[in-house]
Amino acid sequence: MQPKVDLSAGLCENCHGDTSHGAVIKEWDEYSSPGFEMGAMLSHSEPTDVAEPFVPDSGKSCVSCKSTDGAVPNLAAPEIYDLNEDALPEPAAVKEWRITCTACHNPHTTALRVEDGIQLCANCHNGREAKAEGAPTEYFYPNWEMYSSSDFATGVHPVELTCTDCHMAQSPVDSSANGPASPDHTFNFDPVLLSDPETENECYACHEKNLASLVAERQENISGELQALGQLEVNAGEALETANGTEAYPKLEKAYNNALFHMAYVENDGSLGIHNMDKATIHLETARGLLEYVTEAAGATGEKPTEGPEGPASEEVPDFGAAIAFAGLLGALFLRKMKTRPGK
Repeated sequence: MQPKVDLSAGLCENCHGDTSHGAVIKEWDEYSSPGFEMGAMLSHSEPTDVAEPFVPDSGKSCVSCKSTDGAVPNLAAPEIYDLNEDALPEPAAVKEWRITCTACHNPHTTALRVEDGIQLCANCHNGREAKAEGAPTEYFYPNWEMYSSSDFATGVHPVELTCTDCHMAQSPVDSSANGPASPDHTFNFDPVLLSDPETENECYACHEKNLASLVAERQENISGELQALGQLEVNAGEALETANGTEAYPKLEKAYNNALFHMAYVENDGSLGIHNMDKATIHLETARGLLEYVTEAAGATGEKPTEGPEGPASEEVPDFGAAIAFAGLLGALFLRKMKTRPGK
């Protein structure tokens, strides 16, 4: 007779509910906190069958990252992009739709299920190699694709940073607590805490107390550009409709859809450029060029639209030199607008 398998956090709390472990479980369980807003916040403690009720009606691949039942067999084959679908349960068989302690930790040893912590996170936090292909794409989270080519991972940043360095900041040591300060299990990014000299986080050594302002400034630039692109998207959509039924329409529609892809790539990463400022900027520059091309080409009544830019695929985003060369294809008018865009 097989023992009953319980993947809930409550089972862990039965034994690990003292001062230190109890705090970890409360941090993780943001969903149960009074201030949690399901429409605006994300948490591993959020039950997928409640937050995304369409998922239980989807295929097995969704349960790999949307439930602990799926995460456990998925991580048994830890290669990124490998969902280990043969071992995944059907959605109807899932009992634990949250990402609980046992999704990441082996309950018998407390060790991580995947020794490489970056790979552990990237197993779910990735864009499934989505590319701009001229058609609407599925929802994706390209955190891994952004981070893996960033300064933090390639040695440009003075200190290599992993996911947990930023998303599991150490709190100040509480002398009354039972044991050392534990890493934050909300997984929220808190630049103020990261640069607090009273903690064991190392950001203070270089950034002192300016990390939060530096992050805010960079995020404001990306956020501002996304807002500006929102209006360009409207303009391009209206212009596209005027070309509906013409020979030019398929090419313009492809360019428009690719622009939306590049915008979504940055939006769905969720960091507003912090994971990879260079890559986020190039994706938005590409989106701007495509939207302006659609607007101008569709508005050229009676004229044959010029050859439209395709834009780079998500995993072929060029460096800044290549981005400038790409922008040159859009013509002098586009280059002049690029030089005067907000935040540059």
